[in-house]
Amino acid sequence: MSVEKIVFDVGKIDQTWEKYDIVQAYLVYNERQTPYKAILKGNKLVAIVGRGYQVLPNEIVKQVADDIASKLNAEPLRVADILARYMPRGARFEWDNAYFSKDTWKVYLPYVLSEWHDIDGRDKCKIGFAFRNSIDGTLAFSVTGFTFREVCSNGVFIGYRELARYYHKHTKSLKIDLDSVLHHTMEVITSMEKVLDAYRKMVELQLNEQIAESIAKSRLPRKLLPPYIQTEGTELVWFDESKTVWDAYNDITERIWHNVRQDVVTKNRMFDQLHKTLKPIIKVI
Repeated sequence: MSVEKIVFDVGKIDQTWEKYDIVQAYLVYNERQTPYKAILKGNKLVAIVGRGYQVLPNEIVKQVADDIASKLNAEPLRVADILARYMPRGARFEWDNAYFSKDTWKVYLPYVLSEWHDIDGRDKCKIGFAFRNSIDGTLAFSVTGFTFREVCSNGVFIGYRELARYYHKHTKSLKIDLDSVLHHTMEVITSMEKVLDAYRKMVELQLNEQIAESIAKSRLPRKLLPPYIQTEGTELVWFDESKTVWDAYNDITERIWHNVRQDVVTKNRMFDQLHKTLKPIIKVI
């Protein structure tokens, strides 16, 4: 039997988040409720999700993140050229430090503390945290680590599960407890000391053949690799032994961060790939 078109009817309409232009429409098929609902924002279909999916508007997460940041004396990180490309129209100033996905359903909100940390005289870094959320079922409500480097003004999202983080799926039990979120965010900040230690190890570690080969064989796009790591496909051809792992890490993260054509989801995926590549070498993170 060939099926050209399946038509669903709409049953109950949930307008709990109408203030944020979000509507949830429960789907009916053959006059029976299905286990699915449609999420719509601004008359656009966001996603089809299970009935138990708990929508948490990104606007609410922004309010919570700003509140937590205020309690911790953290500042929102603003980088205009990177932010503006995928920000919803008419919301540029309201969203401030929000990094959006191309469809604007996913958002990352980075904040940094004021103190600069010395990286063995080679650089200075600020540590902080990033709130994440989506309204399309692809990201949990979470808080993870973040660093910002002085020399090239580039940030890095740190997503290691070995480090402290706050993570809550969009289930019916999702309720924002500010005290709990604050407690976990403080743990995230404390765990960032391990990342600073890892950065200092990178400064001391010379780029060798094993590390260069790991980078060459990684899934990182070739355009992200620095000129002193040359490859043919995934095969290492040549590398500069005078460079350190810190040089390579910073050159790659700088290219990721400052690429205005990549949305935040792509940037985060590239950061994760780089950290996965270096993790066996820099075991602190």
